[in-house]
Amino acid sequence: MQKRFIVALAILIILTLLVPSVLATPGLKFRSDLNNSGVYDDGGIRPTNNVKWTFTTGHYVYSSPTVVNGVVYIGSEDNNVYAIYATNGTELWSFFTGGWVDSSPAVVNDIVYVGSLDKNLYALEAATGTLIWNFNTDGEVRSSPAVVNGVVYVGSKGNNTLTDPHLTNTVFALNATTGARIWNFSTIDGVFSSPSVANGIVYVGDQGTQLHALDAMNGTQLWTFSGYNFVRSSPSVANGVVYVGSGDTIYALYATNGTQLWSFSTGSWVESSPAVSNGFVYIGSFDYNLYAIDAMTGVESWRFSTGKMVHSSPAVANGVVYIGSNDNNLYAIDAVKGTEIWRFTAGRWIYSCPAVSNGTVFFGSYDRNIYALGGESPAPVASFAGTPTSGTAPLAVTFTDTSTNTPTSWNWTFGDDSLVNATVKNPVHTYTSTGTYTVSLIATNSGGSNTSTLMNYITVTSPATTSMVGVFRNGTVYLAGSNTNGGLPVTFFNYGMTGDLPVAGDWNADGKAEIGIFRTGNFYLASSNTPGGGTINAFNFGQMGDIPVAGKWSGSGAATVGIFRSGKFFLASSNTPGGGAVNAFNFGQAGDIPIAGDWNGDGTTTVGIFRNGLFALASHNFIGGGLPTYFTFGQAGDVPVTGDWNDDGKTEVGIFRNGAVYLASSNTPGGGTVTAFTYGMAGDVPVAGKWT
Repeated sequence: MQKRFIVALAILIILTLLVPSVLATPGLKFRSDLNNSGVYDDGGIRPTNNVKWTFTTGHYVYSSPTVVNGVVYIGSEDNNVYAIYATNGTELWSFFTGGWVDSSPAVVNDIVYVGSLDKNLYALEAATGTLIWNFNTDGEVRSSPAVVNGVVYVGSKGNNTLTDPHLTNTVFALNATTGARIWNFSTIDGVFSSPSVANGIVYVGDQGTQLHALDAMNGTQLWTFSGYNFVRSSPSVANGVVYVGSGDTIYALYATNGTQLWSFSTGSWVESSPAVSNGFVYIGSFDYNLYAIDAMTGVESWRFSTGKMVHSSPAVANGVVYIGSNDNNLYAIDAVKGTEIWRFTAGRWIYSCPAVSNGTVFFGSYDRNIYALGGESPAPVASFAGTPTSGTAPLAVTFTDTSTNTPTSWNWTFGDDSLVNATVKNPVHTYTSTGTYTVSLIATNSGGSNTSTLMNYITVTSPATTSMVGVFRNGTVYLAGSNTNGGLPVTFFNYGMTGDLPVAGDWNADGKAEIGIFRTGNFYLASSNTPGGGTINAFNFGQMGDIPVAGKWSGSGAATVGIFRSGKFFLASSNTPGGGAVNAFNFGQAGDIPIAGDWNGDGTTTVGIFRNGLFALASHNFIGGGLPTYFTFGQAGDVPVTGDWNDDGKTEVGIFRNGAVYLASSNTPGGGTVTAFTYGMAGDVPVAGKWT
């Protein structure tokens, strides 16, 4: 009997030493509270993206801040833990550890608890940074501690050179006052996840796909859940449900037994930890998105796309979700709508998870800085750029807002009285009339408005109406950008094949000529002057040996094709099989080379022929050509080409001779003033049109 009493007394003494007689009250920690809710109180003042202060550390800041009693506690990969005054960013103290401090501090009863990659968990005086105790876990401590009822819960990642085999990949429960171990639980793989504690249960994930539910008093495993992959995400507990990310999936599990309520798959890994607020789960993914998911059903409410992976975890305060991204931005997102309120651009990635307190949002960045954003926003300094700033009508100009201080609304004046897209941040505006336009932007945010005006910024000219030559060579088209030596700039592309005959016309009535080819009784009309011709209109009309022509035979609409056969023209009324209603008439003779053009500027295309240096231009498209105009230009062996060379609304002739082009200024003997230049080579087949 006496022996039993002695044993019982010894057990009582040990428990008294391990568990403090005065229970600690919960404080603030990573993800805000013991449930890892990610919900913060902004004091009724929504933070802005105005920089209140920055604090520069010696290396990357992965750790997330905890704000208690006007002090920001945070770690850095320069091996230090920092205490910084929240109001002005000045250092209160720093504590040097032997490794990176990626763990985020918990602050309870004026003690800061934080881990280090030097394998230790530290307890420091919150006011001075003085070391109270440290516990060697024999593994990296990336996990962020939770402290409740005088016990510190934290995870570690072990290695292969352990001094104590019980300490590998372990969840620890330590006496918050002394640092003495109360219990430990070994996991399959390392513990990066940060514990949440609710209703006497510790929830924590490990690298080996497991989420564990452990009895907070003795570390006994109550249940475990196997996720899709590693569980680096830290679980959040709300309304009897545990939410956590694993692999590319977000899981909702009943807190009492681990039974799955629902799962939601994203497009990539989920290392972000969920925030749960007002019936929604907010969480980021490496697929670049922030998600809002119905907490009960797992149905997506909205997603917000950032520019890169989202490693950071969201903080929710006063209807706003704050989250960082590897695109270097911290975003403020409307929690209900999923729309951007503002963003702030840091110097590098933001892995750190923001904390919100008294109208300020705090976070760290891989640019080595710790940021405090909030206070009154300065008015924008409006500025913008447009491209292109000149061109022919219709001219579509893309305007880009380059204003500083993050405007939230925009009011554009484009100079042409149009209100289309006038309140869009980066509008595309189309100028339909020629002229010079002054453009203004009024940029506005909560701090005020500012106006930027660029006088005579946009110049719109009439579309070019001068025809340019081109050549067809063995399935490649070369379209000149100028009627000068070499034709620069030249657009060339593959279309058709060797032996095809080229033809050009405005097939889609857009005022521009597109290429086409004729091959043994079949036409292939391109929709664009690009490789392959875009969408091709293919149909049969004519037969082998015919020579193609094209024009607006009716004087309006799109150009249609025609063919010349041994002194007879067949002009199609539509670019369809058989050509629709065909106008057939005799003009010229076998051996002539057919041409077509608007010889008198009335908008109607009529035909003509070239024969050994003699041109004959029809006045009407019927037998004999009406009252033809005859004149000499060129010589036998030349190949004719026609176009509006001088922008007078009429078509003039030209000839191509062994890589030299001669363009007449008038349809008269000798051609008036002749423009001569080199383009192409012997054997090419010339074409002409208004390419742009």
